[in-house]
Amino acid sequence: MGRFDELARRETILFAALEYFAGKRYSRDKLEPVATPVKGTINATVGRAQLAVPFSGLLKVAEDGESASSSAPDTAHLVGYLLGQLDETKRSRLIANLVAEFEVTKELPIVPPERTVEAELLLKRLRSSIVKPKRGSVVFAID
Repeated sequence: MGRFDELARRETILFAALEYFAGKRYSRDKLEPVATPVKGTINATVGRAQLAVPFSGLLKVAEDGESASSSAPDTAHLVGYLLGQLDETKRSRLIANLVAEFEVTKELPIVPPERTVEAELLLKRLRSSIVKPKRGSVVFAID
């Protein structure tokens, strides 16, 4: 292994250890939304080798915000509910006819456009939206 490869291997070991160590010491809650210049040198011993790794950059902590997400109803639950509105005979016939047609054509049966519009409106009304808090990003821009 060449000298450069060995140095790269040792630095990788060092940064793997620092990443683990930082994970135990780092608390996002203690960072305020500001940009802070950070400069230093990491002095370490890896195996028997001494390393000094200088670094410099800007730690940027963004403001916390909000993230909106929406979700549609579970398809199986919705279809189950709709099937439950039919009596056993109609439900069995509907399922048998739908499966039989799909097995032959590999497509769902044609639905009148007004039923599709009705279904789309129903799905839109059953969609739920949630706004969740979102932590601001933390980025270290290396000089």
